[in-house]
Parts: sequence; structure tokens; C-alpha cells
Amino acid sequence: MAKILGVGLLVLLGFYVAWPAYSLMSVKNALNSDNVPLLAAKVDFPSVRQSLTPAVTTEVERAVAAAVAQGGAENAALLGQLKTQMVPKLVELALATIVTPESLMRIYREGGDMRKTISVIVSEKMGGGGGQKLGGLNDLLGGKLGGLLGKKDAPGQTAPVAPPPAAASGGKASFSTANIKRFSMNGPLGFSVGVAKDTAATEPDVNTDVAFTGMDWKIVGVRPRI
Repeated sequence: MAKILGVGLLVLLGFYVAWPAYSLMSVKNALNSDNVPLLAAKVDFPSVRQSLTPAVTTEVERAVAAAVAQGGAENAALLGQLKTQMVPKLVELALATIVTPESLMRIYREGGDMRKTISVIVSEKMGGGGGQKLGGLNDLLGGKLGGLLGKKDAPGQTAPVAPPPAAASGGKASFSTANIKRFSMNGPLGFSVGVAKDTAATEPDVNTDVAFTGMDWKIVGVRPRI
């Protein structure tokens, strides 16, 4: 009986500890070596895309609100109505860009600051900064903003165009067990790990969900702190 219990314990440890630890180590190795096939095999990208939707939506709404403010009070009502069309399209575009093996590698190379990278990518999808943002929104809406764009400029003048936002810097992130700030189970076949870039932090910067799916332990969710 003791031998059976011992074997059962080893099986459980192998399934719940060794196997997911190996999968997470594989993800780290894939990021370090820019191994796209390995990363794609260890990350459930459709699930990750869904988990990132709230964070991306928040960033898009913030960016659109800033762009709408550029239209002036006389255009606020129309721009406010069109906002309901802008946000879903921008969220879709941003998620399609962010949730790919290449983009996750970019975030990792730039120091692991997912929230900042999301902000940069959202700004890029809106067409950069300054007057370009409204131009980008106009393109998304099929030209519905029409003559509103540039309406506030004096004759012979154009709105200044800010340079594209610089990407986050800092080099590849270096994580250890000291960066883990939270751990919880998500049912019998999943768990969540909260990680912070700063080992002295008390709250995680991002929570990563891992679950057994497709006959393997994979990352199924990434939820940055908003």
C-alpha cells in the first residue's frame, strides 16, 4: 500500500510540478533563443489574446480619449459617437499585433514591460502621435471623420507630427523565483503565477495563467496590472 501511495505521489509531483516547470523553462529558453516554433507550441495564443483584451481595451480607450480631445469642443459630440466604432477596431488590430510569438519576444527583449509595450503598439496602430492620431482613426473609420481632421489649423499651417513612440528599453528581462509574488490554483488543471520585474515589489506586474490543454502544460493567459 505504501509503495502504491509513493508511486501515486511521484506521478502527481511529475504532473503538477515537474511537467509545468519544464514547460515554463521551455518558454524561457524559446524567448532567449528566439525559437518561434517552440514558443508557439508552449503558448495557447487564442486564449492569451482573450486574456489580454481587458488590458488592451483600457489602453485603447485612454489613447482614443486623448485623440478625441484633439478634435476640439465643436467636434467632441461626433467624435464621441464614433468612439464606439474606433475602440473595437483598434483593440482587434492591437491584439493581432501583440499576441504573436514575435511580439512576445519583442516584449521580452525590451525588458518584459508588457503594459508599456501595449501602449507603444496601440499608439503605432493609431498612426503615431500628434495630428497623426486623428488621421489614423480616420483611416480606421473609412474616412468618416472627413473634414474634421485638421479643421483647427490656420491657413497654410499643418498640425505638428510627433515622432513615433520609442520602444521600451532595458534589455532582456532576467527572472528568478524572487520575482514570483503570487501563486494560486485555477481549478484542478491550472494555476496562476504573479511576477514582478522588481524583486522588492509586493504586487505582481503581470499574472501568467498556465493550464493543461492540448495534452501539454501551456501558457493560456497573460494579465498585466492595469
